[in-house]
Amino acid sequence: MAHKHPLFEARPRHFPIHVNEHVRWGDLDAFGHVNNTIYFQWFESARMEFLQRTGFMDLMHDRNIGPILAHTECFFRRPLGHPCELLVATRSGDVDARRFAMEYGIFERTDEMPLAACGTGIVVCYDYNERCKAQIPEPLRQRLLELGSSDHDH
Repeated sequence: MAHKHPLFEARPRHFPIHVNEHVRWGDLDAFGHVNNTIYFQWFESARMEFLQRTGFMDLMHDRNIGPILAHTECFFRRPLGHPCELLVATRSGDVDARRFAMEYGIFERTDEMPLAACGTGIVVCYDYNERCKAQIPEPLRQRLLELGSSDHDH
């Protein structure tokens, strides 16, 4: 039996950061549903909002130390068509000294708010001057922990 990913049970209330998106006509592929690459663009929109709220973008501006995406994946749960309004939600997962996980949910804006897709990513703190991994400053690390999954599960 296949392993069921924990994000398959996610609901919008489980995430502290929400971004509104919508399906554009040009997002559709030849089969009439949203092309798989578009989901990663929606993840990126939520990730950028998350990074702005944590202060990561200020660190990038001040010290040229910032985020770099090391890995990302998506689980497609239901096809999306046009028109469609969406809620893209994100939170941090595991946080360590130099990197942290991100978790995403894409929900169709209907009364039931069904999960259309979910995914994860690994973001590394990176020194763009030295071209190497960097320590996440402690205040930023604490903010990442505050925006994590345990605070918003119920």
